Amino acid sequence: MCSDCMKGISMPINLIVIIAIAVLVLIVLAAFFTGAIGPGTTTISRAAALQSACTRLRTVYNCDITTSRWSSIEVPYEKSGDPPGAKETLRELCEAEGITLESECAITCGCPR
Repeated sequence: MCSDCMKGISMPINLIVIIAIAVLVLIVLAAFFTGAIGPGTTTISRAAALQSACTRLRTVYNCDITTSRWSSIEVPYEKSGDPPGAKETLRELCEAEGITLESECAITCGCPR
């Protein structure tokens, strides 16, 4: 038999298989880091969004919550189905936690009574 006859062709086939696997791995890595696979890096939890809105209430507005401020403090938060860059207000975030009163929302944010 001619066992040495296939040596010339086995090297290029092995090289092509290795290159194909390397390209596939690079495509999967690129898809992961661009957000095409799994949650994106800009997605935050509702609790983190509420904490961010509370921090704004405490630092920017010194815990002075009014109806207009309650509805105007916005932070980035994307619910399922929202377009990228969607925002929620402090009011919406508190109501999602079952808090319907401005004063209770302020207390939840760590503001004094």
